[in-house]
Parts: sequence; structure tokens; C-alpha cells
Amino acid sequence: MKKSIPLSILMLAVVAGCSYLGLLTINPADGFKLGQVKDASGFQFGLNERGAIILNEVMTVALRNALTNQGLIDANGRYTVDIDILDYSPGNVLSSLMGVKGAGAAAEPARLSVEARIIDRNGRQVAKIPVERRISADTLGAYKHIFDEAAQEVTTIIKDPARAKK
Repeated sequence: MKKSIPLSILMLAVVAGCSYLGLLTINPADGFKLGQVKDASGFQFGLNERGAIILNEVMTVALRNALTNQGLIDANGRYTVDIDILDYSPGNVLSSLMGVKGAGAAAEPARLSVEARIIDRNGRQVAKIPVERRISADTLGAYKHIFDEAAQEVTTIIKDPARAKK
């Protein structure tokens, strides 16, 4: 049975301290290459933990898909998109699913904080896009879905920098 994403999804884009000005001079038609994705979060799944993922690999796939879906990806593009994963937590799904309440057992949402950097052909950073996401722990696959949401936000801002100013 396919489970739909509940309305309780909580998503938050934080734009304080951003460097979006460079985006105003970027033409999305110039194309974007997929750059490096680095995991600086320090998060590690437990040994043999069910559902464990490799964060930079999941973010790389999410970013490639988002760039493709937005029509931005171009192997010969003028710009490269690099991403640092700054913070990640898969959330506390078990306590949410079991309805456990009490000391230390409150459902914790999955959360992800990334910073995308747009680099020109000369290796110069022309823009920085910080994105934070939180998704309710009872969302099916939240611990992975959150990467798709963050990548989509990055590409949306690349295409339309005015959307970052909200």
C-alpha cells in the first residue's frame, strides 16, 4: 500500500546570512555541472543500522535529479554547483510510529542543513545558497526524502533568485 506524505510535513527554508547577490548575474541558460558534495555533518549511522545511507551519495543523486528536472544540467556548463552537508539527523521515527511519549522519546523531525556554492569557470565562488529542511518523522522515507527537498530548493533559487528573498 502506497502511503502518501501527510500534511504534517514541516519545511523551513532559512535565508538569513545568505549570499544570493551573485545569482542575480547568473543566467540559468549558461548551464550547471554537478560538482563535489562533501559531508561535513559528522553524522554516522550505527553499524549495520537498517536504512543506513551514505549522505554525500544521496545528496549527489538528489542534486543531479533536481538539476535535470529544472533543465539546468549541462556537462559543458559555465557554472558548477558544489554542496556541503552541514548538519543531518534522520529524526526519531520509531518513537513517532509507536506513539511513545515521555522523557526523551518525543518524535524528532528529520533535519538537513546544506550550503550550495555556485562556482564559475575561473574557480571563483559567485553565490552561496544555504538551505535548511525539517520533515515530520512520521513521513514515510523522511530520512531520505529530505535530500530531494533541499536539492529542489537549491535549483529553484538558481532559476529564480527572487524566490530566496521571501
